[in-house]
Amino acid sequence: MDSWDFLRLRAATLHDLHQFVPENYYGSLPSYEVESWKLDYELGKKLLFSSSHLGITARQRCAGDLLMRLGLCGAVAASLELFEDEDTRNDAKQKLALMEAELPEFVRLYAEYLSKDEAKPLLAILAKKSETKAIGAWPWGGYETALLRKLALAVESLWNLYDPSDPSTAPTNEQVEDFLKKRGVPDRTAEIMATILRADGLPRGRRK
Repeated sequence: MDSWDFLRLRAATLHDLHQFVPENYYGSLPSYEVESWKLDYELGKKLLFSSSHLGITARQRCAGDLLMRLGLCGAVAASLELFEDEDTRNDAKQKLALMEAELPEFVRLYAEYLSKDEAKPLLAILAKKSETKAIGAWPWGGYETALLRKLALAVESLWNLYDPSDPSTAPTNEQVEDFLKKRGVPDRTAEIMATILRADGLPRGRRK
């Protein structure tokens, strides 16, 4: 998703949550500032987990969940250039890629509460992303299994930022295995999948 997609999703959730946004909550901050994203995260988190908002609907709570995740992604993305340490910056990039890869699931959950007309522009964002990915489809084409989806998600989340000229940008096998295990892949299968995904000639272990 590009920055415009993020802002469209943000606008949709804030429209649903307007009654819970404190007066002058954002002040004069523009929507693309890191502080705005942090405020989005705090507001979404509060609405998602707080029991004090008795009048909040399931739709609004789902909107709060999405706003929290958008805010976290936006804050991390806007802060990347502030990290002076390259390893820390690369770790943040990998975590951001993972969070962004999981966003479509929460967009779909939110869209289930919307009318057809309301959901259409949000689902179009996901459709655009799917079309972009299809251009570079993997060799198995339209064939898909649960493990292949998780394999592709690992590539998108952990390997897309890999720069062959900079080995420090590559995830370790252990990071890939942990990612897959958290998604229900058996230990031995996760180990094999991580080996399959490892770049040719790249040694195991922490990259230097």
